[in-house]
Amino acid sequence: DDDVCLEDGKPVIYYFGTSECPFCQWQHPVVVDAMDRFEGYVSFKDNTDTDNDLDVFFRYSDGGVPLIVAGCNYFRVGAGGSQGDEDSDRDVISAIACKLTGGKPGEVCEELEGIINEI
Repeated sequence: DDDVCLEDGKPVIYYFGTSECPFCQWQHPVVVDAMDRFEGYVSFKDNTDTDNDLDVFFRYSDGGVPLIVAGCNYFRVGAGGSQGDEDSDRDVISAIACKLTGGKPGEVCEELEGIINEI
């Protein structure tokens, strides 16, 4: 019920990063690609090089970027490169979004069932 977790009944997924951070340069297009798959199902807040949503940022980070906060249930500080390539990280981020949306959209979430079950 936290207002930073939902917007218009949709889970909010926040991304925080800077254009100068090399890890953010890798992570940003991966997150955007994942979130494009959930248009209409999540509210995506791309906070690259902004001071927007600093209350959320400092709730989950001590200043490190990149930061992804998903529905106030999941968060990650740092790029997902250690988990594999861009496609693998996109699928992990998408699977988290699937958990938050109750498996919607089906055409995205059905193919990620194995990852979703590990979360």
